[in-house]
Amino acid sequence: MTLVSRKISGKSYYYSSLSYYLTDKSRSFSKYIGSKKPTKTKLAGIENQFRKEILEKLANKHYTTGIISQDEVIRTVLFRDLFDKKYKKLTALKKRKYDIDSTVLFTLTTLTTEEVDVSLDDIRNAMEKDSYFTQREQISKNMLSAVESIRGQHKLDMKYLLDLHKMTMASFETKTPGQIRGKQVYIHKIAEDNPLGVELSYRPPNPEKIYALL
Repeated sequence: MTLVSRKISGKSYYYSSLSYYLTDKSRSFSKYIGSKKPTKTKLAGIENQFRKEILEKLANKHYTTGIISQDEVIRTVLFRDLFDKKYKKLTALKKRKYDIDSTVLFTLTTLTTEEVDVSLDDIRNAMEKDSYFTQREQISKNMLSAVESIRGQHKLDMKYLLDLHKMTMASFETKTPGQIRGKQVYIHKIAEDNPLGVELSYRPPNPEKIYALL
């Protein structure tokens, strides 16, 4: 946020200015404050309220931000609008191709990030087949089904989150699909080519705290 001063007929007028950069473009917002320069404390309050107004205008709804900042939410909504504008200009054939390619890429990236041994062919086969899946194709099919579910209209509550987990983890019975874990787990990975040894070491929340955190 920047405080901008403009002189008209020798008199200063103050504005709050906010800009967000998206790919090769930027979107700016400006709000008139008054002819008296605000104090830092007052300016902070004005800026906070300005962000709320921008967000409600863009999203057409009220957002309560806590985990991420208002600026991050505004940038996300702006990016969504930019994407929608470009997507709507595509032909029906190009839209279909984009939907398929993006779904396949998302599924592959998600599974391989979790070190699940699937290939691009596994995912494409799972998308095209209705039955007789290999184990790797079935894992891919479960994830593809979850992606299709997310595209629909659902209330984002605990039941739906657990349903998604049940859907994606159906092939991993030891991971208690559709249930909140009941024991403490650890994420620990050794980097063999790292002289320091440990690449990742993390202790997720205690099982008793998970429900409230979710």
